[in-house]
Amino acid sequence: MATPIVHDQEKLGTIYIQADLSKIQITLFRYVGFGALGLIGASILAWLLGAKLQIIISQPIEQLATAMRAVSKERNYERRVKMARKDELGSLIEDFNEMLGQIQLRDQELQHKQTRLDYLAHHDTLTGLPNRLLFHDRLSHAISKAKRLNYPLALLFLDLDRFKNINDSLGHEVGDQVLRQVAKRLETLVRDSDTLARLGGDEFVIALEQTKEARDVTIVAKKILESLSEALQVGPNELYVTTSIGISLFPTDGEDVESLMKSADVAMYRAKECGRNLFQFFTMDMNERVREALFMENNLRKALDNQEMALYYQPQVEMSSGKLIGMEALIRWHHPQLGIIPPLKFIPMAEDTGLIIPIGKWVLGTACRQTQQWQEAGYPPCKVAVNISPKQFRHSDLVETVAAALKDSGLDPQFLELEITESVLMEDMEQSIATMEKLKAMGITLAIDDFGTGYSSLSCLSKFPLSKLKIDKSFVQNIAELSENNAIAEGIIALAKALHLEVIAEGIEGERQIDFLQSKGCKQGQGYYFSRPMPADAFEQFLARESAFSYRRLAAD
Repeated sequence: MATPIVHDQEKLGTIYIQADLSKIQITLFRYVGFGALGLIGASILAWLLGAKLQIIISQPIEQLATAMRAVSKERNYERRVKMARKDELGSLIEDFNEMLGQIQLRDQELQHKQTRLDYLAHHDTLTGLPNRLLFHDRLSHAISKAKRLNYPLALLFLDLDRFKNINDSLGHEVGDQVLRQVAKRLETLVRDSDTLARLGGDEFVIALEQTKEARDVTIVAKKILESLSEALQVGPNELYVTTSIGISLFPTDGEDVESLMKSADVAMYRAKECGRNLFQFFTMDMNERVREALFMENNLRKALDNQEMALYYQPQVEMSSGKLIGMEALIRWHHPQLGIIPPLKFIPMAEDTGLIIPIGKWVLGTACRQTQQWQEAGYPPCKVAVNISPKQFRHSDLVETVAAALKDSGLDPQFLELEITESVLMEDMEQSIATMEKLKAMGITLAIDDFGTGYSSLSCLSKFPLSKLKIDKSFVQNIAELSENNAIAEGIIALAKALHLEVIAEGIEGERQIDFLQSKGCKQGQGYYFSRPMPADAFEQFLARESAFSYRRLAAD
């Protein structure tokens, strides 16, 4: 480098300095080289350390992450991270695997519970059979398949006969065992391709697929009736259970689940009407009867409020003299469109729907009031007989209802007679006797109506506090023509004498019947020979004429 020398603005000279820097440069290059080598070495070391850390830390974490993603996506809780370590990462992997194990266990429990819930939702818990929901689904699939392949399908609707009697008399536990045994018997009668289900209560249904003709269905129905007719052993009880079966066919009786079920249900009720323990195929006229029954039921519910009910009275007489000894109150329904409807057409419906309770209460009150009014008017006092329906007899407030009717009317209890069918008494004998004792204690007389048509045990008959037996008209109308009817009527009369009971025959229509009955010791009678049932105003006129004419003379006239 060069620097001028100046004094008082006068340049005196120049200083030159020169140095050799090669050694310094060589030293610097050496340092730079060593630095670069150090940097490269450090980089290699860092890379080696990073790779090691990758193996030690990052790779296990990546495996954990991969396992997590797979479990989340596949819902497969059986996966595990396989890595044996004894450091913190090893503990993390162990905890992760343990967590998967717990999740897997809970998932299995959840799946088991879900499977159980699904089973319970589609199966009957008592019998293990498919329930209504599952049956509807299977029947829908069967119908779709039948449409596609163009083959018939049959639906059988089963309802056990009088199953309620088993529950009421032996208890629901016995009833449940009966249902299980019935289900097992039915399972042995159906094919794997068929579907057997319990709808609830004592109702079962069977869908028979690929039935070639009605005869095949008939064979299955007969097998069911035969199988169930054999005794069931439930603990110490040997029980006999029958069923009524309604059958509908696809596509003639319905092309969907609802219509097929409805048709089979209608046919089943028709089977019950025809006597139970049999099967019925659905026919179109059954629909008409169902519509008529629905119309009748809807109108029956309004009949009392609309004052459409009326009582008719039929005389009961002493056959030797024709003297009036009593009367039976018989209900009639004066329908505004259909006219007079006899009891046989609406009483069973009233019994099934429970309407018999208010109707029976009205009959009892009206009969008592009318009888008391005739006595107050000066007519000869006579007893009025009122029928008590099975449901009315079993109703808890029967005794109170009778007491209220007597109190409200002012009628002396000795002029009221209640007629009860013998089959009702035998359903719960102890309860029946208790109810009858209470009624008798009030001063009311009790009679068995339609005697001979039920199934009462003669050994039990003497236990009932009865006053009278009423011979059913089916045994009276053919007297002197069929010897067996003569024998039955004679036997009932003899039984009544042995039990010190009065006996009255209903359905008398001719002299021959009167002569036979009197010759055997039956003194009282009722029937068209003496008089048809009459409305209250006509019966009042009849009472007015009673003292002047005998009923036999009136019949001759």
